[in-house]
Amino acid sequence: MPTPSTDFRDVRRHVRLDRGEALFSVAKDPSHPFFVETPTGQIRVTGTVFNVRLAHGGRLEVTVLEGSVSVQATEIPKTAVTTPSEPFRLRPGEQLTLAPEAPQVRTLSPTDLENILAWKQGRIVFEAMPLLEAAARFEEFHERTIAVAPEVATLRLSGSYSLDNLESFFGALAEALPVLVASQPDGSFRINPR
Repeated sequence: MPTPSTDFRDVRRHVRLDRGEALFSVAKDPSHPFFVETPTGQIRVTGTVFNVRLAHGGRLEVTVLEGSVSVQATEIPKTAVTTPSEPFRLRPGEQLTLAPEAPQVRTLSPTDLENILAWKQGRIVFEAMPLLEAAARFEEFHERTIAVAPEVATLRLSGSYSLDNLESFFGALAEALPVLVASQPDGSFRINPR
């Protein structure tokens, strides 16, 4: 996973995250806010615990575990109800998804929160996730292309998988769904119907 760039000069508390996922635990200091800058938006906090994930296509997910955060979108879709000048305010147990189609805030269950943080233990949990999206999550982590045939892209996948073991994921995938995984000469993979 990538390391975020940081700037703590002159009492600034600023992190730049261009890809990947990070969990932040920020000491409370209202006079020196902590900022996480991403291509999709800026997160501002004065003391909290929150998770930030940047997905393919520029989708940003901000999940709050403790405290509160303010998220200022830098790119708001035309279909959005808010404007770029209105920040999203999140409380514990809430998640904001800034996606090309529209921003969405939802309240998460304790199980949802555990599943989101499973990456800290080297796991990833899917609950009826479309195969195309599940493959994209592994693609992000391993930085290898995983193409999914359109015929199987919407199949739903559930389970807990080790993020570190791509071959194990492919084996479990072939057992759970009617698919075959083929490795390509360029080092990429393709998931096809069986």
